[in-house]
Formats: sequence, structure tokens, C-alpha cells
Amino acid sequence: RYCHMSRMAVSSGQQVRRGQVIGYVGSTGLSTGPHLHYEMYRSGRVINPASVQFVNRAELSGTELIDFRRQLIQMKDVEVGAALKDLEPLASEVKEPLREIEKVEIARGMR
Repeated sequence: RYCHMSRMAVSSGQQVRRGQVIGYVGSTGLSTGPHLHYEMYRSGRVINPASVQFVNRAELSGTELIDFRRQLIQMKDVEVGAALKDLEPLASEVKEPLREIEKVEIARGMR
């Protein structure tokens, strides 16, 4: 919990990134000057923030990073809603038209 802020730059529940501005230092209540009062709680009790071991994300490097970036580019190129479109039938599922007129209709996009 952050206290004595002049104003918050984010909302409760909003996702933030490391280094992002979350608020602006202020001087509220009985404080003697602008400062940041920071508290952490566990199970409703105040704890020492220095005692918390934060989880660090695994970092990729080398070929793993290159592969990840390549896959990310491919995913970004996927059209929005693509998963909702009908899939094209597999070649093994496509039946050969029985009559000549069906071949013509298929060629003209009528089927």
C-alpha cells in the first residue's frame, strides 16, 4: 500500500510494468513533507517489504530468444478472429464431384 500520494497514475487491479510511474509523491495527513510511505501486508498483517522474495521471470537468450521472437512475429500476423473461421477441408476429405455440372459449379465458386 502506498500512502501520502498527491495523485495516483494507475487504477486498482491495473497491470503495471517495472519502472512504470504508478503515482506522484505528496504530503497528506500529518506528514512533515513530501515523501512516499510504503506498506506490505500478508494475511492482514503488516510485514517488512525487505523480507519478501519476489519471483523473477526466466530470461531467454541465444537460440531460445530467437525462436521465441520468431514465434511471436508469427502470432502477431494471425488475423483477429481467425480461429472462428471455418477450416478448409483436408485433401482426404474432399470428394471428387460426381457430375460434370458439379465441376463447373465448383470452378465458378458456386459451391
